Amino acid sequence: DRIAGTWAGECPQVRLSEEDEERLEGFIPIHDSIKHEIGKELERQGFKCNEEYPVEYVMPDGNRRIVGKADLYCVRDGFNVVVEVKSSFIGNGKPRDMMQLYLYHYLLTRQGINVNTALLVYRNYVDTNNKVNVPLSEDVNVSLPGKYVYVKLRIDDAVRQVLRLEELVREFAVGGYVIGRDCEYCVNEACPLIRTQRLG
Repeated sequence: DRIAGTWAGECPQVRLSEEDEERLEGFIPIHDSIKHEIGKELERQGFKCNEEYPVEYVMPDGNRRIVGKADLYCVRDGFNVVVEVKSSFIGNGKPRDMMQLYLYHYLLTRQGINVNTALLVYRNYVDTNNKVNVPLSEDVNVSLPGKYVYVKLRIDDAVRQVLRLEELVREFAVGGYVIGRDCEYCVNEACPLIRTQRLG
């Protein structure tokens, strides 16, 4: 998540206030509820799903690791899907959401897992009991709750080249800082950006 945030221009030094942290913690039950619901729906359609699937990559120097957990990793007849669930509404999506899922896909591939589809799930503004058809590939379709929005990420060599995923993973230690929209609420007095803003 930290790498995805840095790629999207967010400062890694940002710390939020207790009030903001509590507000974010309030989204955890919503997130988990969506994750369970999507997982159950996929399992009802023949997939075997694992929640909080470990994603890990050991850096070539052997001293550093990138560790994360994909919300859902589901398999059916050799067809693999990685799912990242967001408790936010689709209109509040951030570039880091997409990048986080791309990184999970890339790191799972490095673990020797052939991931066919990467799916990002947001809350929809319309609460409905209807189901929607979600094409995971040309010949694999699933029926999922219509109260969520599903974004299937394009994954091919052109995308990998543009995102420079391999280079990004190798250069995990990022030297610079970028002012992001969360900096306004940052309470980390040691953050170089906050000090610079106050001097200016």
